[in-house]
Amino acid sequence: MRTIADWLSNLGLGKYAEIFDANDIDWRSLPHLEATDLRELGVSLGHRKIILTALAELEVTDPISHLVKQAEEASAEKQESTPDIRLLSVLFCDMVGSTTLANILSMTKYGGAIAACGLAAGMDLPSSVAPFILRSVCLLGIDSVMCPIELRRAAWTRLASDLDPRKLTEITHEIGLGEVIEAGAKILAGQVRGRIVVKIL
Repeated sequence: MRTIADWLSNLGLGKYAEIFDANDIDWRSLPHLEATDLRELGVSLGHRKIILTALAELEVTDPISHLVKQAEEASAEKQESTPDIRLLSVLFCDMVGSTTLANILSMTKYGGAIAACGLAAGMDLPSSVAPFILRSVCLLGIDSVMCPIELRRAAWTRLASDLDPRKLTEITHEIGLGEVIEAGAKILAGQVRGRIVVKIL
């Protein structure tokens, strides 16, 4: 089977094979590379032009890559347009749902998992089966309503023993009760990272 290194060598750019490998670029992610991505990888201007031209031809000559790209584009049609979608992580916990969850699905790496436990943005999921059947992504439902108290206590015990309190402190941002509405709007807009704690008193 042809490798990314072979493909680069055929373009006379074999020196970039190690860089592509170090950044986990394979046949699934290769068709999605853009000029900005190549620049970040340290590819020169002239060589970026060569690679981008070859990628355009790859869509026609490589049926597997072409089908993968078609499926991913179909998944993104119902999502909000973003300038640069990348595969970011292997583990997410989503409490918003709807378009936010769909966007997370599109950015989860191969074999990754998403724990869904909320619907602040809505109960719909504007996505497709592409992340599940092309990247083996798992969507795990977390029941926060009917979950038995025994399981809840087991989860709390694991959190108390397994989670480093220092890391939790690093991602925690405290706000007052009067800031809740503003914070909620930012969460729905995807502008919040980490954990928000509302100070009641």
